[in-house]
Amino acid sequence: AFVLGSLYLKSKRLELAKKVYQGILTLFPDSISAQLGLATAELEQSEAQPEIAKLHDYLLKCQSTEDWIAFGEFCLQFGCLDLAEKAFKVIIELDPEHYNARLYLALIYQENNQIEQAVEGLRALIATYPEQGAAYTQLANLGMLFGNFSEAELLFRHLIEKGEADWYTHYGLGVALSGQEKFDEAEASLFQAQKQAPGRLEPNGLLQLIAEAK
Repeated sequence: AFVLGSLYLKSKRLELAKKVYQGILTLFPDSISAQLGLATAELEQSEAQPEIAKLHDYLLKCQSTEDWIAFGEFCLQFGCLDLAEKAFKVIIELDPEHYNARLYLALIYQENNQIEQAVEGLRALIATYPEQGAAYTQLANLGMLFGNFSEAELLFRHLIEKGEADWYTHYGLGVALSGQEKFDEAEASLFQAQKQAPGRLEPNGLLQLIAEAK
């Protein structure tokens, strides 16, 4: 049920998401994950931000790693970075090797312009979990923000060679290549991104810019 609720949230089918989480709460009224899922759907429907008092209520209820990760993701989604950082640090204290908590913490460091800490955290994740692709993508994105397109290219190519590429991997590689004016290679990557995700606008937009630049 939680997977279904999450899918409905991601696809913006908010009424269905609410029904799923309400159903979970009738069986498990103390579930923090379900409470936060329902709150997410309601806040997105009303285009509102969570109340600080309510956030602190959720914080006090968190006990397990699952509670803290749900709370941290909720706070991160709504831009409450201080509380999100607190949640992910609690998780890392409980489980120092928790991949998602460390990944999210690196993202918070990036958002707070603590770039060295973000890069250090992502490189440590890659060293510890070389089989996991998310840290490669995040490090590549961070590199491109600062014009390090060649390193981003290597990171995206690594994911493709490992067979872990999705549409964004090919799109990111296209961005990295175009940043180095390797336009023909960039176009090939962007066409692959289009093929994997025909509904996405980003590859089309960059292809148009490349056509104008050539």
